[in-house]
Amino acid sequence: TSPRAETLWNHALAAAVATEELARRTRRVDPGRAFLPGLFHDVGRIAFLLADEVALEVVDRLVDSGEGDRTVLEQEWYGFDHTEAAAILAEDWGLALEQCDAIRWHHDPENAGAAYELARLINAADYLAYAIGCGSTARAPEDVSVASIGLDAEGEAALIDHVRALFEDQKQLLG
Repeated sequence: TSPRAETLWNHALAAAVATEELARRTRRVDPGRAFLPGLFHDVGRIAFLLADEVALEVVDRLVDSGEGDRTVLEQEWYGFDHTEAAAILAEDWGLALEQCDAIRWHHDPENAGAAYELARLINAADYLAYAIGCGSTARAPEDVSVASIGLDAEGEAALIDHVRALFEDQKQLLG
């Protein structure tokens, strides 16, 4: 496995366990329907890696150096962004439309319609993945946060610790 693929996998797994945990805590989304959308939220980036690793590295470098927004750069490079690619793949793999919409809109939950709650949780889980050291790039996207979950600093720190432990457990389980 390439280091880049491992980084993307760890980010996906961390976001999945965080999305499921947030669903348990908020009780606004069935936790049984939260893990897979969290896992697949950035699968479009994995598809980009498999299709053209050099292009993905160029986009990542531009984003990390502050020279552009990821989704805009991906649109310019590929004609679509990782959220669109991920939603299409998730639909092909049989996820429910609401789950696919949450994946598509995880960087912009306000536009997710009926999938708003799940998109909001994936957005917060994306932030938590970075917070536990499982980011997929050097910098977390500016549009991810746990602000919509309504945690104070102490609650956020406790959640980060809990998600880190859940991630480590899952990583051990998956070998």
